[in-house]
Amino acid sequence: MTRGGVRRFFSDQIPCVGERVFLSLEVSHHLLRVVGIAPQEEIELFNGRGACCRAKLLEVHEGKALVEAISEIIREEKDREIHLFLGLLRPQPFSTALRMATELGVTDIHPVLCERSVARGEKLQRWKKIVESSVAQSGRSEFPKVYSLCELPSAVQLVRDCQRWILHPGSQASMRRDSNGSVAVMIGPEGGLTFKELRCALDNGWSSVSFSGGVLRADTAVAAALSHFLT
Repeated sequence: MTRGGVRRFFSDQIPCVGERVFLSLEVSHHLLRVVGIAPQEEIELFNGRGACCRAKLLEVHEGKALVEAISEIIREEKDREIHLFLGLLRPQPFSTALRMATELGVTDIHPVLCERSVARGEKLQRWKKIVESSVAQSGRSEFPKVYSLCELPSAVQLVRDCQRWILHPGSQASMRRDSNGSVAVMIGPEGGLTFKELRCALDNGWSSVSFSGGVLRADTAVAAALSHFLT
């Protein structure tokens, strides 16, 4: 979790230059015991809402790291909404897809329960922890929003005023890139979407598209689709 060689850590409170703040026990444990930050060593703090600062470790009190802000960091996120609607996958590929989406700059993540989803059940707090870790790794200053699991008929109605693409290997159309507008991309689970689900999305204004070169795994499709819009 570094940026320019400096380790990054989450802190809900970002101090002003010269101010001091104690980090949480969980973050302090990671900073001190896992990473091994030493006194006077510099780190970067971020709060997931856009604020960041450079700080240094002063001391430890009752397991909590006391740090002092030494400079403000200005880091702007792209002013564009990228919604990912992701069919619920098995835990490992779903975690991989969440990390890829976060590192590539997606702003909103909507887990979708599909008819062919093998995995069942919502793990919202675990998903948010994966996203938090990925933000620290990637250098982003804001957390993407992670929404509660919903079924596809409800999911396709959540966004309206943007391009909406649903990846389907049988489609003859390709995604068109509009660099100025927001976009929503839907990717199905292992086994893909059923005809009924595809029809539901199309009836609600989504467009069916595919990538040339064959069928992609769901987690690979996430990286390919988001790279198309974010690079």
